Amino acid sequence: MRWILVAILAGFAAYAGWWFVARAERVAAVEAFEAALDEAGVSVDYERITTRGFPSRLDTVVRGLVLDDGGRVWLLPEVEVSALSYRPRELIVTFPPSFTLESAGEAVTVTSERLRMSLSLGRDGTVRRATVEGTGLDADPLGRAARVLVALRWTGGAEYDGYLEVLDGVVGADSLENARIDADLTLAAPIDGMRPLEALPVRSVTIAAGRVSWNGALADIEGTLGAGVTVTGPGAKAVAPFFDAFGG
Repeated sequence: MRWILVAILAGFAAYAGWWFVARAERVAAVEAFEAALDEAGVSVDYERITTRGFPSRLDTVVRGLVLDDGGRVWLLPEVEVSALSYRPRELIVTFPPSFTLESAGEAVTVTSERLRMSLSLGRDGTVRRATVEGTGLDADPLGRAARVLVALRWTGGAEYDGYLEVLDGVVGADSLENARIDADLTLAAPIDGMRPLEALPVRSVTIAAGRVSWNGALADIEGTLGAGVTVTGPGAKAVAPFFDAFGG
């Protein structure tokens, strides 16, 4: 019985020790990401940053976060990055129910019922899967939506499967009842999850299947942006200019 107790205690001690190792790695990753932001010309300021969750989780909370790239300012009261201590590269980023974006002297407050991002990183730090999901989104006066889902899945090299879904949306004075788009993306390089994404280095976007309901009229979309996109259906006339603006 004594040996069983010793084994249990030793196992717990080893597990607890692993948490402290994982926490140290998380702290180092946060510092490296902050340095990468600074290198990219983005100033970072925050009131406080803490990492806790012993013994099974790594929950990093940043309070009073301000990101400023010289032209835009992102003001977030709180952001939380969570992971299981034994799966530190499977991250969930939870955004606050309200935050503010400032640009060109104008401010837009974004509110949501829920807004979070999940990331799965490879051993080299590149993004293997990424999902951004929001419900009850409102960015008045730009628009609002009952639900928005954006997903990426790495398929090899610098190629990704992409998916976009919008439900019950409003863009300006127009109604976007729903949109579902499946696409194949080729980038200049795989997305590095440990560095800020200054601009998505897109080489090509091919829409495999897409359907949009715009002001009550349906439109089907298929093709490669910049090389020719086919828009058909009753809503084609209204939807086509949007894709033309992206080189469709």
